[in-house]
Amino acid sequence: MKATVTVLGCGLAGCNTSAPDRNTAVVKHLNPEGLHRNPAFSQVVTVDGPHRVVFVGGQNAVDSAGNIVGRGDIAAQSEQVCRNLETALEAAGARLEHVVKWTIYVVQGQSLQAGFAVFQREWGQRAVRGGPGAPRLPARDRGHRGRSRRGVNPRGSISAGS
Repeated sequence: MKATVTVLGCGLAGCNTSAPDRNTAVVKHLNPEGLHRNPAFSQVVTVDGPHRVVFVGGQNAVDSAGNIVGRGDIAAQSEQVCRNLETALEAAGARLEHVVKWTIYVVQGQSLQAGFAVFQREWGQRAVRGGPGAPRLPARDRGHRGRSRRGVNPRGSISAGS
């Protein structure tokens, strides 16, 4: 599973915003401790105005050093993705409960049930669209830096807000 997060209207949920007035947007690029650092992208971008919007870059099953976690085990990889998302959201003053949109990609042929069980445990029992018609990656996924990431199964995108 790979995930990207957007947190919408977080100001209403008690998140602090730093915009000086309602007509100004302040954009911040964050690379929180605990997430893999790459000079080509930011892990999190916040936009503060009347409300905070948080965008979390696509997260996959890698640790802070960029090593694949749980190679061949979609449940272990899904757990790492969720940990990475929580770290990213926390850096922006948000939590998983603020998520309003998830897009999750799973390599074709992998067990959706194993990855989804982790997802439900972390996010809770909520209505989620999936199954036939849900996006799937081809068996030979291409990862960051253009290298083949065959050992990485879960991948996705989420948007969050309140």
